[in-house]
Amino acid sequence: MANVKKESGSGLGGMISLIIIVLCICTGWIIWNFIMGDGGNFEGGVNTGHPKPGNYLAMVYKGGPIVPVLMGLLLMVIVFSFERFTVISKAAGKGNLDQFMKNVQASVTTGDIDGAIATCDKQQGSVANAIRSALLKYQDVKKKD
Repeated sequence: MANVKKESGSGLGGMISLIIIVLCICTGWIIWNFIMGDGGNFEGGVNTGHPKPGNYLAMVYKGGPIVPVLMGLLLMVIVFSFERFTVISKAAGKGNLDQFMKNVQASVTTGDIDGAIATCDKQQGSVANAIRSALLKYQDVKKKD
């Protein structure tokens, strides 16, 4: 059990996700209540009246309290899609991933593990970090033989 690492930062990521979810639902409620529910969208100037003909904001407002929840969910999908795109883009690292893999493979094939590790250090990113970790473990096992 001495080699077990404690995950650090996972609580912060969960807290940020919770904050984003709450903000998206609150934003949906604000849009629903103050923009769609604006009196100018309805006959008589009050949101309890009938929607003006052709006014889709007022028609959606009449959908009831489920509308801000659905709008919040839509905002969450948009926000988390951008977040995932950013994270996945960073995973590749700084250079071309295909060229990086060819360089690492060439170094490993020739037995130059230190060169492959150096290539991983230059590339950075999640993929390079995983390969670097495997190469370091390989070196440790090789030294014990």
